[in-house]
Amino acid sequence: MKNGKNVWKFSATKVTDFSFAVSDNFNWDAASVEVDKSTGRRVLTSAVYPDSTIHWENAAQYARATIKYMSEELPGVPYPYPHTTTFCNKKRGGGMETPMMANNGAPKDKGDLIGLIFHEISHSYFPFYMGTNERKYGWMDEGWATFFPGVVVDSLVPGYDYYKDLISDYEYFAGKELELPMMIPTFGLPFQSSGTASYTRPGIAYMELQKLLGNDLFKKTLQKYIDLWHEKHPIPYDFFFTFNNVTGEDLSWFWNPWFFDMGYPDLAVKEIGKTKNGYTAVISKVGTIPTAVKVTFTFADSSKQNVSKTPLVWKDGDIFHATVKSNKKLIKVELGSPYIPDANKKNNTKEY
Repeated sequence: MKNGKNVWKFSATKVTDFSFAVSDNFNWDAASVEVDKSTGRRVLTSAVYPDSTIHWENAAQYARATIKYMSEELPGVPYPYPHTTTFCNKKRGGGMETPMMANNGAPKDKGDLIGLIFHEISHSYFPFYMGTNERKYGWMDEGWATFFPGVVVDSLVPGYDYYKDLISDYEYFAGKELELPMMIPTFGLPFQSSGTASYTRPGIAYMELQKLLGNDLFKKTLQKYIDLWHEKHPIPYDFFFTFNNVTGEDLSWFWNPWFFDMGYPDLAVKEIGKTKNGYTAVISKVGTIPTAVKVTFTFADSSKQNVSKTPLVWKDGDIFHATVKSNKKLIKVELGSPYIPDANKKNNTKEY
């Protein structure tokens, strides 16, 4: 400009913090997406990045896909702000969120970048829209930001398998000495413990909760939690009690081991027996944490039968009987799936 000086004035309501970035040579891309069909409200998704930053040429579209998914699918609540800007700091990875903006690195892997963009934008809901205290209970925002991205990442990068990698990361740390309960305030956790307590373990706890309730009830309950508590600074018990109230169930048997207790997920094939019409496998919950169950019966002709159950089978005990009907010769029984956490796989197979 001729005067050599410009003054920019910004205003925003209901925000807890702010950030901005300045550059005279970065690219600025943008897209928009309708987030509320009843009103036609749209959200601007911007991406600001230097030339030749790998994968960032589509970052505005990745942000658009993120906001579309979160507005329509999960949590299924229209994005609460008018825009979002994703800024590239040129570092290798990682990011930091503020309302309507994120300062992100540039991972070499496309799936990692999409996951990073989604993760930071999702913080617009948790903690910003909700007003949760991320310094005290990191799992109330980082856990959701870890849980949400998988569907979008996998749809844009076939073969990436977001949730399989997430579970593998958790299994590596689960049950080790430094894994501490999520309900310990985050500011009191050792650095080596906070990643699992704030990110991977709660992210997978939400996955198992979704399996337990089913997609529709899980979504309905999550939306009710957001509707009741946004901008009201909910604490963990507001989350737990809302889910209990909406589902009409006392889910303490799920909350306690996942969020309050020391422990880890570990299922085992205890024994196999013959029944009148087939076979039964006794599955033991050796660890304290309830998870979904997948049991595979393999027969002499290489055919298989599967028995899959939600974590509900552990509500009233630590033993589950998986039964199949078959007159074929059984060879072995195997437990597990890449999408079910299990810290000890050595007890997952038994020959018959």
